Amino acid sequence: TGGASGIGMEIAIDLVKKYKLKLVIIGRRELVADKNNSWKKLAENTNHPHHSVLKTFSDIEENGSQISYFSVNISNKEELRKVINEVSGSIGTIKGVIHAAGVPGKMRVKNYTIDGFKEAFEPKIHGSINLADLIDTSLLDFFVMFSSHSSILGIARTTNYSAANMFKDNFAYTLRKRGVNAISINWPSWKDTGMWNRISDKSENIDG
Repeated sequence: TGGASGIGMEIAIDLVKKYKLKLVIIGRRELVADKNNSWKKLAENTNHPHHSVLKTFSDIEENGSQISYFSVNISNKEELRKVINEVSGSIGTIKGVIHAAGVPGKMRVKNYTIDGFKEAFEPKIHGSINLADLIDTSLLDFFVMFSSHSSILGIARTTNYSAANMFKDNFAYTLRKRGVNAISINWPSWKDTGMWNRISDKSENIDG
């Protein structure tokens, strides 16, 4: 999840340099309306609003890996269920999960709002639970969740975001107790990608 931008994209690029893979990338954006064309063909449209993503997908497939992209809200269990079923039926057994989806949460404690927590919790908390519920975790080689060092150290103005990442850390422990090879990685900020590079107000350090 989250593989069409930021850290998720960087991980996908790195993986296909080392292995020939069938990658299933899930994101919130609807990249293309016509899914019958190849990524190479779609990337020929340099005016496309997501041209850089399409070009990256095309380059990955040119190097021998396969990419399938689905636009879905992973916090919606029924939407995600349809995608998982389609993937299992058309591509094959899911052997690994990298859950990188998330949104930056900028909220001071004094400004608590339900919507603010919901925005940060949906992809990280509900998304993690839904993935673990819908995928046969007994067949996974790994279940990797991208967390943040904010869950350990605390970062100013990220109350909701830090709480969501703390859940991921504890959820990884729960999955390991069930025999799943799960890990939650507490990333610091990445220099040239990730949420820190997408927010307009960089007065506070937001990682992941």
